[in-house]
Amino acid sequence: MGEQKSGLSFLLYDILLLIVFVGLISTVFRFSGLFLILQIVASAIFIAFSFLGLIAITNRLRWGYTLLFIVLALVLIDLLWLFSRIRSMDTSLFITFIIAAVGFIASIANMRRKGPEEMQREAEKVEKVEAPKAPASKNTEKKRRGRPKKRK
Repeated sequence: MGEQKSGLSFLLYDILLLIVFVGLISTVFRFSGLFLILQIVASAIFIAFSFLGLIAITNRLRWGYTLLFIVLALVLIDLLWLFSRIRSMDTSLFITFIIAAVGFIASIANMRRKGPEEMQREAEKVEKVEAPKAPASKNTEKKRRGRPKKRK
């Protein structure tokens, strides 16, 4: 069951990030010069960190959702900044913004929730806790301290 959940989550985030990055890149290519180069570099960095987050999700590591949360937050900020530069909300920018917001909210929801594997691990840790030891007798305390010194 856990493998199906991580596989489904991976697939959904793949589709979501594909739509977001295609929309982001199509919006970026309206510009030219240094701004275009900086936006392409920023998009490449976003894609690289998203890839790392997806690998973590596949391996059922919760920090993957945190990484995707950060990447999608930065993508949303970048999209708002692009909107302020373009001064118009066209269809591709609007769809990209909505899909990025959905991914952002989904990553927040997944950051808080514990999977069934983690709940089972915590239950096993609780079971493994040993009963407290009986208090040590006076003889064992003397052995721990070492031999008593002889008086002269």
